[in-house]
Amino acid sequence: MKIFIWFNVFICLYLPAWADSKENEKTDEGSPSSIGVNLGADSEKGSNTIIDGNFYFTRNINISIGGGLSSIRNNDQVTRTSNSSHIGVHYSPNHLINTGLEFERWGLQNSLEVRNIFLPYNFSFAKWGFGIRPGIGTIVFPDIVILGKITPAESESKSISFKVNYSGLKHWRFSISREKYFYEKDLHRLASVAAGLIFSESTLNLTGSLINYRNAFGIIYEFENFDLGVEFEENQSAVTDAISHTAYFNLSYYLNNNWALSGQIGHTKSEKDPITGKPIASIKNINFGIIYSFN
Repeated sequence: MKIFIWFNVFICLYLPAWADSKENEKTDEGSPSSIGVNLGADSEKGSNTIIDGNFYFTRNINISIGGGLSSIRNNDQVTRTSNSSHIGVHYSPNHLINTGLEFERWGLQNSLEVRNIFLPYNFSFAKWGFGIRPGIGTIVFPDIVILGKITPAESESKSISFKVNYSGLKHWRFSISREKYFYEKDLHRLASVAAGLIFSESTLNLTGSLINYRNAFGIIYEFENFDLGVEFEENQSAVTDAISHTAYFNLSYYLNNNWALSGQIGHTKSEKDPITGKPIASIKNINFGIIYSFN
């Protein structure tokens, strides 16, 4: 991680001057701040609520912050399944470069919590965009009691993600990304019978969100007042190595300069349940959001 910190220093100190020399007198009116709310539900009686904000305090510095919660309904009883929160500080010394520091946390206290730190780097050119985001994380399990002795259970992780965007065709935008995780401990043991005796059902359900990798490919077509897009995603479970595929259909509609609506329909198919290893039916989900932008 130290090499990326020094790389961050290099970007902030050296590349601004280099980029400015390449971007002769390009004006910058700044980007608008925004806040949005997203509501979602799926065919397994799950639901989620997410609130995100992105605030520009200067032309070069912005802070992103947000949080969400997920729950599931069973026999008219609603059970919280996960909480999430994130905050990031980003710096754009010029038109070409954006970097920063991001903190992410998700899970449930006393069940399983994942805490991540990321150092994103994004580079924008006329038609192309490139991004790289290294990260480190900690997976916090409930304390294990062995012979009356409480033993904390944690595992470290490292991650790296890459993303490429292309917008060289009129009205069309393309993106492709790859995210890879490396875990300190062998998480396959969480699929064993012994793990079911040690950890709660809530803990084991949350481990289903731990992945080895995520691949994604997206296409967006821009109309005058709205955008239509499709996205395809592949994940591999870090616990069972099961692979799941998801297809999304996305819509963004711009009411005016300040307000926008978003909608998403998704369909996920998995080889097998990430906990039991048994085949499962496909899952359908739908999301609706509203975004307010301001200067």
